[in-house]
Formats: sequence, structure tokens, C-alpha cells
Amino acid sequence: MSWPPRRILVGTDFSSASRAAARAAAGLARRTGAEIDLVHAFRGGTELVTGYEPLDALLLRAPDPARARAHIEAELAALAAELAPLAVKSHVVQGPPAAEILALRERLEVDLVALGSVGLRGLRRFLLGSVADRVLRRPGCPLLLIRDANPAGELKTIVVAQEYPDRATPWLELALRIAHAERSELVVLHVLPRAGYASDAHHVDLEPQKTPEK
Repeated sequence: MSWPPRRILVGTDFSSASRAAARAAAGLARRTGAEIDLVHAFRGGTELVTGYEPLDALLLRAPDPARARAHIEAELAALAAELAPLAVKSHVVQGPPAAEILALRERLEVDLVALGSVGLRGLRRFLLGSVADRVLRRPGCPLLLIRDANPAGELKTIVVAQEYPDRATPWLELALRIAHAERSELVVLHVLPRAGYASDAHHVDLEPQKTPEK
């Protein structure tokens, strides 16, 4: 991906975290001239799931697909209105959210995917899993996870996880560009492995006792 982005895809389940992702993406779009695409994915039929909130209802009864789609379209229209005056395109797709986001990412040739960072627990985690985790497992354009965003969408702090602390990566270079453009604080994170962890030649933990020094 080159900076600035030309097109940003925002996955939403209408939760507070996904709305924060939309605000952050809109803030970037206003400052860079990028286009915004909103997408919500649902599963049809007797196993229809839309976002997180209807999951509790799903345990009791299956929602009506036509009624659910109409509700989704209304929610997307309301969210797009909140991002005005940006021209926002909305997409309602059917299928597993991660797979549909990945497919749309390739079809639209987006430069950045933005998702809300949600900590699911218990039954919700078991049934839904982590959409962000599944998107991360399929390399492509960068994924921006947003935990919170103010109304203007400024990025105050950016955290980049670095697997290799001794070399630059495209993601680190991109984060540096974003941080410079947004005047954000940049935090680079590398997690040390536990003592005795069996690794390969690319990691710094071949000698666990010396890992802190390296």
C-alpha cells in the first residue's frame, strides 16, 4: 500500500468499536481524499447472524432474513450519514464476515481495512471468533484495528507489533508514515518468547538466556 490510501474498507457490526473504526477511517479519508466503503456481512437462512447484538436472540429463535436485511440497510444508511459530507458506499453481503471482507477487499482493491477492536469472551467468542484475527491470517493490504476514536477521528496513538525487532517491515514503514501525517504517537511492540521456547533462525530467542540482551 502507498500512502495516502485511495480507498478504505470499514467492516461494521454497528457496535461502539466498529463505529469508532468508521470515525477513524472517515478522519483519514477527509485528510487524504480517500474513498470509504462500509460493509456488513450476515449469514442467511436458519443460521442468520447479524453483528453481535442479535446473537442473543439467535439462541432463542432465528431472525427473518428479509427483515434483518432491511434493518441492516437502515443502519448502514444512518452510519453513512454520520460520516457526511464524505461520499460513502455501503455493501450488504451474505456469508462469514471475515471471508466476505477478504473477498470485498480484493474485488474493490482497497488500500486499507479498518475494523473495531472488540474483546469477545465466552460463548460469543466461541460462536463468532475474531473477524480481525481471520483477516490477519490472509496477508494483503494493512489492517487498522481501532479501539476508540474521538468524533474528529484523529489517531492519537498507533501500536505496531514487530515480529522481527532487528529489521524494518512494510507495516512499520507504513505506521511511520501515518504517525508523521497524523502527528500521532507511535508504539512499536515486540513480545519476548517464554524461556526455552523452540524457535527458528529468524528469531532472537535461540539462546533464551540471552534474549533480553538481544
